[in-house]
Amino acid sequence: MDGTDAFTIETLEESSPRRTEALRLVLAARGDSSREAQRRVRRLEDYVAQQSLCLGPVLGASVLGRLISAAMVVESPGSLGAVFIPAERTPGLQHAATIALLRHVQACAWERSLAILQALVDPADRAEQNLLAEAGFEFLAELIYLERSDADSCPPTPAPPGLDFVPCSPGREGLLAETLELTYEHSKDCPKLTEIRRPSEVVATHRATGIFNPDWWLMATLDGRPAGLLLLAGVHGRRALEVIYMGVVPALRRRGIAHAIMARAVEICRQHDNADLILAVDRDNRPARRLYGRWSLGEVARRRAWFAAHPERRPL
Repeated sequence: MDGTDAFTIETLEESSPRRTEALRLVLAARGDSSREAQRRVRRLEDYVAQQSLCLGPVLGASVLGRLISAAMVVESPGSLGAVFIPAERTPGLQHAATIALLRHVQACAWERSLAILQALVDPADRAEQNLLAEAGFEFLAELIYLERSDADSCPPTPAPPGLDFVPCSPGREGLLAETLELTYEHSKDCPKLTEIRRPSEVVATHRATGIFNPDWWLMATLDGRPAGLLLLAGVHGRRALEVIYMGVVPALRRRGIAHAIMARAVEICRQHDNADLILAVDRDNRPARRLYGRWSLGEVARRRAWFAAHPERRPL
């Protein structure tokens, strides 16, 4: 237990009855009843179990035994943690308590050998972004969430001669990680994260996202050489596939490979009960946005991503 003169901060273990109260506080939306907040807690627990994730540290800040703020981390394979704090925050003591919790969350995460903590925020929620900044998080990117249905049009996409797609089979993990790292070169997609995590860690996180199917993880090859990647995952609760990652190696860009990758993604969606295709893209990644626009992917939402990195993982 650690505290200040005004409030006390504690880590709430699974055996603590206050842990559920803290989770309800973090997950409740404005106007939620206590019953709906409890349903959100159950949905989180089911999702964590479904995805083989880990509900990491749950912290609470209290005054005279009354919980005034809380924070939690959901840990993914690949040394990544997603941070959550309450939606309703008032100036003064609760504001200060939430900042203190976010700082404690980072200390706990580094002790648990996480490389990165991330938080996704509604772009209109300036208060939460200010809290994250005060607690030492950095702005990463504004993410645009895009979707297309099977009825949307496709551009003509003649594949480059010699282009093929091969499964990223279990014996190809090393080549997959090497190709992934190559596609990061000069990438405009969240470039601040490029050197913080190892490629193998990124692959582990991708594998734990959504519904994994090895048939949907493909390497594009040109004349037998790795040219790019397409990693797709199923989406829980809807008929859709998500592009977890796609990229082209620098030496082979502007040769139609990205369009060929998109064509293969759409083809897989059609084979999978005419599923919708969804993905997220960095607002500043204009080449990718132009590509997705040609494939009729339309914006459905935006989130601003903030992050904190383990001090030993930061590039020199």
